[in-house]
Amino acid sequence: MGLFGTVGVLLMVWSGWHSLQAYNFHHNPEIREAPGVVVALIPGDTHNTFAPKVSFTKGDGIETFYESKSFTKSPDYFVGKEVSVLYVGSEYKIYSFDDLYGNSAIPGLVGLVFFLVGFGTIAFFIYRQKIIKKLRTQGTPLKATVT
Repeated sequence: MGLFGTVGVLLMVWSGWHSLQAYNFHHNPEIREAPGVVVALIPGDTHNTFAPKVSFTKGDGIETFYESKSFTKSPDYFVGKEVSVLYVGSEYKIYSFDDLYGNSAIPGLVGLVFFLVGFGTIAFFIYRQKIIKKLRTQGTPLKATVT
């Protein structure tokens, strides 16, 4: 059970680090926003998952393509859909929760479940042992006659 909780902690730390990076990107004072359009849906490694490929024009007039790293089974995007793209230098994100925080939020939630199950089980056994010890030292002994 300790291993389960430890994996949960590691997932939450990983998720926290990536969420912090996404937050810093999203709140960067140099960030720019540009309108874009989905030009393709890129198939993922697993069956029926897709990520949008977006075309947008940066402030300097250069047309740029960006492939999202957020793959889903039921994409919120379709070819021709208009989206907003955030960019700083050569780093791009579609202005949506999935693209900004989705890849870090899911492992964080899974990590929280692992942590609660793993360390919750350990805490339960420790609490149970304390109750048993207390009952043995302070409890009322019972005398039973077995016939």
